[in-house]
Amino acid sequence: DGCTNNSLDNPPFIPHVLGDSLSAKTLCPSAEHALSSHYNLHNMYGYFEARATNLALKTIRHKRPFVLSRSSFSGSGQYTAHWTGDNRATHTDMYFSISGTY
Repeated sequence: DGCTNNSLDNPPFIPHVLGDSLSAKTLCPSAEHALSSHYNLHNMYGYFEARATNLALKTIRHKRPFVLSRSSFSGSGQYTAHWTGDNRATHTDMYFSISGTY
């Protein structure tokens, strides 16, 4: 997959993710950004996108905006609502939605 063989790219525990790899459909976790590794910053994209959208809409419209995002991080609730996805009315979907609310 092009990633190095280190503890960021091949951690001892990998959660159930698409492709059974932390680098599936994204950068290698060891890739370096200006502030830190991709491993540390990957999930912050949703936060910064929501923050930028919220602040831009406030500036343009001079009203409190409603922003809805499927991607979030701690503190995102200040700028966006979190959409938990395309859930159906089944016990399985209810089970998987619980982790999306925390």
